[in-house]
Amino acid sequence: MPFAPTPWTIAALAFVVLGFSRGLHSSFGVFNVALLDTFGWSRGAIAGIFAAVLTMDALLSPLAGSLLDRFGARKITVAGCLVLAVGLFLSAHVSSLWHLYVSFGLVLAAGFTFTGMVPHVFLISQCFFSNRASAIGVIFAGSGLGIMILAPLSEWLISNYGWNRAFEAGRGEYFLVLDD
Repeated sequence: MPFAPTPWTIAALAFVVLGFSRGLHSSFGVFNVALLDTFGWSRGAIAGIFAAVLTMDALLSPLAGSLLDRFGARKITVAGCLVLAVGLFLSAHVSSLWHLYVSFGLVLAAGFTFTGMVPHVFLISQCFFSNRASAIGVIFAGSGLGIMILAPLSEWLISNYGWNRAFEAGRGEYFLVLDD
């Protein structure tokens, strides 16, 4: 008999995924300062990247909804996690401003959309027939906790290991960061 997670187990996993995604999304300001110091780009040029992230989210959200209807929340969220990992890898290796626009402003933005609010509301709507509002409240609490944890953690990683290693830590290479 295959493992069938309970709705609250799914909500707990959604809490973690959404917390990581939104925490990483909101940590851009911490990376912004480090990137300014490293490359000397203008504040406006780097701020444009965050505008690109928000624009991509707005443009991709209807596509995410359509893909969710077709493939389901599990496949779309897993794909979003993989896209986040690719975006973090690419962001860790930028050497020019356009690289950052592509890696963070486009690739990570797509990952944020496919691990963001649209898939999670869809998922909870499918899993919960009662207590739906409570479940949505629980998973959206992951956003606040993710921001509360990842912004200071990103700052600590950047201060101790550099911005590029902090991006690498975000995709699961923290063992490499801490072993150096």
